[in-house]
Amino acid sequence: MTLSLAIILASASTGPQPPMAPLSAEYLVQCAMGRSFRFTADARQALVEIGARKMILARTDLPLGEYFRGKDGALIIDGDFVAFVPRGDERWRDCHLMP
Repeated sequence: MTLSLAIILASASTGPQPPMAPLSAEYLVQCAMGRSFRFTADARQALVEIGARKMILARTDLPLGEYFRGKDGALIIDGDFVAFVPRGDERWRDCHLMP
């Protein structure tokens, strides 16, 4: 009984864990005006690819969805909605993960 209680308390004290994207998953994101990009993500970072341009964004804690940021921009994923702002280019609008 004591061991079971200890296990329950230990798991409750860690709290909910953020969702983690599979290491090998590649996602396609479609945005307004025919713009699109691909990214892969893991527990530490996302690799975003826009044509030949590549940027690595570090995962950061954020209560809303999964958040990655770096010197090159920011990426937020909440369900199938994606907010993406590469530095110097704020034209990425109405972005969604493709099924």
